[in-house]
Amino acid sequence: MLARLRPHPHRGDVVAAGVVVLTLFTILTEARFADQWADGVRFVFVAAIAALVVAMAVQADAGDGVPRPYESILYVASFLHVTLALGELGNLLGADGGAGEVVWVGTLLVLYAAWFARRRNSAIMTLLAAISGVVVVLAFVDWVFAPDGATAFRWMLLICALGLTLGAVYERDAHRRHAVSLADAAGLSILALGATLVLEQVVSLFGALLPSGFGAPGPQGGPVGWELVLFAFGCGLIAYGCVDRERVPAFLGVLVLATFLTQTGIRDSLLGWPVVLLVLAGGLLASGLRPRRELPPEPPVPTIPHA
Repeated sequence: MLARLRPHPHRGDVVAAGVVVLTLFTILTEARFADQWADGVRFVFVAAIAALVVAMAVQADAGDGVPRPYESILYVASFLHVTLALGELGNLLGADGGAGEVVWVGTLLVLYAAWFARRRNSAIMTLLAAISGVVVVLAFVDWVFAPDGATAFRWMLLICALGLTLGAVYERDAHRRHAVSLADAAGLSILALGATLVLEQVVSLFGALLPSGFGAPGPQGGPVGWELVLFAFGCGLIAYGCVDRERVPAFLGVLVLATFLTQTGIRDSLLGWPVVLLVLAGGLLASGLRPRRELPPEPPVPTIPHA
C-alpha cells in the first residue's frame, strides 16, 4: 500500500503539483468549516490528508544526495499538513490555543523538520526547523514567565539570532546550504525584533495625532542599543550574502536596515547616528579607494634546453 504512494522521480513534478493543490484544498476547507464541523471531525479530516502527504514525503527520495525541487515541495507540504493536524489535535484535547499549545506543537514540528533536514539533507526543512524553534522559545517564555511588554521577547529574539548565526558560521564549510538557511532564520528573527520597535513607533504616531490629552507622545525613535543591533545584523547579513553570493540573506539585511532607518530617521539632529554613519562610510571609502601598490613583475621562467 505505501509503495504505491512513493512518487516516481519521472513523475515527481506532477505529484508535487497535485500536493500543492491538495494543500490549498485542505486550508480552504479548514477555513470554511472551522465553525461548522466538530473538533473530532476536523481532526479526522486533516489527519487523513496529512497521513497521505506525509507518506509521499517520507518516500520521496531520488537518491541524489540533495533533494530535487519536487521533493522539497512535498516536504514543505507535509510540514504544513502536520501543523494543521497537530493544531486540530490540540483543539480536540481541549487546549485553548495559547502559548502552552504552541510549545508542544512547535517542539514536535522542530523534530519533524529536523528529521528531513538531517536524513534527506533538506535545507528548506532546516529553515523551517529553525523558525519553529524560535517560535517555541518565544512561546515558552510567554507561557512560563508571562512577561509584561515586548522587551523580554526582543532579548529572546536576539539570543536566538546569535545562536543561529553561530550555527551558520559552524556549518558554512561543511554544509553550506544549511548554513544559509540558519542565516536566513537569524535574519527573520532580527526582522521580527525590528517589527516590534516599528509597531511601537506606529502606536506613538497615532497617539500624537489624537487631540491633546489623549494617547502617547509622538514617536521618539527606538533605544540606541536595539538600533545598534539592527544596524550590525543588517550589515552582517548583506556582507554574508555578498561574500557567499546568496540573495536571501542580503535581501533580509536590506529589510533589517530599513527597520533601522525607521528608528533613527525620526530625530531632527545631526548628532548621534548621522555622525557615526558618516565617519564609518568615510573610513570604508578611504580604505577601499587608497592607492594600490603595483606588485613587482613575476620572475622569468627558466627554459630547459632539449636534449
